[in-house]
Amino acid sequence: MGNSKYNKRFSDEYKAVVVDFYKTHSGVETMKEFNVSGASLQKWCKKFGFVKGFDRFKIDFKHEVCQYYDNHTWFETCEKFGVSQDSLLNWRKKLGYRNKSLGYNLYMEGLQPTVQKRERRDFVMTKMENG
Repeated sequence: MGNSKYNKRFSDEYKAVVVDFYKTHSGVETMKEFNVSGASLQKWCKKFGFVKGFDRFKIDFKHEVCQYYDNHTWFETCEKFGVSQDSLLNWRKKLGYRNKSLGYNLYMEGLQPTVQKRERRDFVMTKMENG
C-alpha cells in the first residue's frame, strides 16, 4: 500500500474538509485548492461514503424516456431520445419500471386471466379418520 508515512500525512478531519469542498466543486478545483491528487481525492471520497455522480441526464428525463417506452419499441425510444438500449433498460430497472423484454406489458396486464393459487390440503390421515 505504499509508505505509511505518506498515508498519515493528512488527518481524517482534513480529508473530511476536502470531501465536503468536493461535494460543491469540481474535481479540478478541489485538487488545486487543497493540492491533492485525484487518486487521493477518490480514495477519501470512498472512505467517507461519498460518490459524485457524472450523470448527464436528469431524473425527469429518465422517467419521460421510460414512460415513452411503455407504448413504443426500444428502437423508437432510443432513436427519439438519443440514448442507448442499455441505458434505457438500466434506467427502467433502477427507477422501478418493469422491462418489457421479460414479457411484461403494462397495458396488457388487465387482459390477462387471473390465476388463483390452489389451496393446499393436508392429506395425512390417521387410521381412525380412514375408518
